Amino acid sequence: MKHVNRRNLFRYVSLGILTAMILFLHFYKLTEIPYGMYVDEVGSAYDAYSIANYGVDRYIKSYPVYFTNYGDGQNALYTYITALFFRLFGASKLTVRMGIALSSLTAAFFGYLYACRKWKGQEVPLLFLCLYAILPVFTMTQRFGLESHLMLSASITVLYTTARALETEKWQYYLLAGIVMGLSLYTYALMYIVLPLYLLLWLGYGIRLGKIRLRKLLLLLLPLGLLAAPLLMVQIINAFSLPEMRLGPFTLTRLEKYRSAELGFQDLFRNLKCWTAF
Repeated sequence: MKHVNRRNLFRYVSLGILTAMILFLHFYKLTEIPYGMYVDEVGSAYDAYSIANYGVDRYIKSYPVYFTNYGDGQNALYTYITALFFRLFGASKLTVRMGIALSSLTAAFFGYLYACRKWKGQEVPLLFLCLYAILPVFTMTQRFGLESHLMLSASITVLYTTARALETEKWQYYLLAGIVMGLSLYTYALMYIVLPLYLLLWLGYGIRLGKIRLRKLLLLLLPLGLLAAPLLMVQIINAFSLPEMRLGPFTLTRLEKYRSAELGFQDLFRNLKCWTAF
């Protein structure tokens, strides 16, 4: 009994220390570290200010589902989060970076919960929090007000909700997973590739376990499809050079520079060559 109590005490103390480390390293001097502002931070903040005050971006487009930024596009979710903070707390460097700092806590929270369920009775959850607290890939990337860095917290949340859907077979988790998946598409364009691949693997695993039910699966696919549809329409508009259009108050953006070619095989091999050289 004493051994169990000591072990629980160790876990609670360790959890408290690691939580304090994460809070400190993600929020301490948030407006000063990193110094200055990255160009895409400024672009997103400018659009967020325009959305918060006028309901249009800096190109006078009403609620874009994909922002124009400097001509080659910018994912929308972080700009809308920043616009909300501007409305609540005013425009400042702190509110520009507040969204990413808070989302980093979301990643830590759901990552910890996932580790607790995946490795029950082991110290892996504490190890996850320790690495999350000290590795620069987590501490520094989650300090820039850049929309693409939301992909980290979105991916971990997708992993947790989909795992819980298979584990519990409850419709609430299927619905929540679909919503989270759909929103994750607005964090970073790479999710257009990663998410379908993950969904196929998840479906295959669920079918193998015999835990996929069509009715519950529809609860996942419906919100995912509804949220993905505007972005799919944006891709069609830009791929086929169609005119920009509106979907209610939302603008389906036609970009000046469409970067789909960066995902081609030629560019893929060029990037692999660069990575190998590095």
